[in-house]
Amino acid sequence: EGEKISRIAAVKLVLADFVARRDGDRLGLAVFGTAAFPQAPFTEDHDTVLALLEELQAGLAGPRTMIGDAIGLAVRLFDASETENKVAILLTDGNDTGSKMPVERAAEIAAENSITLHTIAMGDPATVGAQELDLATLDRISETTGGQRFVALDREELEAIYTELDRLEPAK
Repeated sequence: EGEKISRIAAVKLVLADFVARRDGDRLGLAVFGTAAFPQAPFTEDHDTVLALLEELQAGLAGPRTMIGDAIGLAVRLFDASETENKVAILLTDGNDTGSKMPVERAAEIAAENSITLHTIAMGDPATVGAQELDLATLDRISETTGGQRFVALDREELEAIYTELDRLEPAK
């Protein structure tokens, strides 16, 4: 509607639409910052996922960006799941700032566990510091796990990416 909104508000809008389109899929939601934790466990109850998505706040998991630890959490969550089709979408607005698990090793472990990781960098690639987007690392994560890497500069690009993910990973 021509009004500026925060990044987290844009993510919530786009993800709510994505969840609504994934009829029959078991979905989960994890957040990461200084720590990585599951916000919503894998479930077919999309209303619960949407309610927990709405509760997200910027900085909820802390001010850092632990991408390797987030991938490690995804591996653990999928390990407890009986699904054969294991796909995770890693959405980040920064670079890894000190994971206990090195990002490249976490991606290798994900690949060994047949987990496909699509990565989305959300923000300006020219940003520096903790918010810098490390596109080379996101490329390696996606390549290692058989996924694709995307960049979203605004909500419309993020919507287009999730539409492409619907095409790449159709609901089963």
